Amino acid sequence: MSDNHPTKKDILLTITKKYLPDNFAVLKNYDEKTINMLAVGDSLQNFIFNYTTIIHESFHEFEDIINSNSDTLRHYRLDDTTTIAIKKFNSFPSKQLNDFVPLSLQKQIFRYDTYINSQDSNDGTQQNGFLGLLEEYAAYYQSLKAYTSTYYFLKDSFGWTKPQIWID
Repeated sequence: MSDNHPTKKDILLTITKKYLPDNFAVLKNYDEKTINMLAVGDSLQNFIFNYTTIIHESFHEFEDIINSNSDTLRHYRLDDTTTIAIKKFNSFPSKQLNDFVPLSLQKQIFRYDTYINSQDSNDGTQQNGFLGLLEEYAAYYQSLKAYTSTYYFLKDSFGWTKPQIWID
């Protein structure tokens, strides 16, 4: 809290505590400067729409924290009480899927170019192949939960009295 005014992070933590409590620890540990960069706008009515991205990106940072490079297991956090682990294995860079996934299918798959056809060899999906894709899938799962909880927050906070927020 700064100068008795809650920060964007404070506001989002309050929302998360009530509407998405299984991600409270993830958001609490996320960098406030990054939240301020991702939470576009000065008003909650503006930056609430960046909530799903903030949860997604904070999940990635949390995953980096709970996974050590020297560890033989890869941990995937599902919520504040559930983490699963699988034994790490060598996987080919996701880009190699281009060798057998027809171009017609590549064009139909959301984010194919971002995660599979990426030219950045440092991307997790290129360095860790399948495990990198699994982490992205888990991050999108967290985003979906945040998206759903945003509906309930908006309904409880604004009801149907501010149609513009629903249009946005």
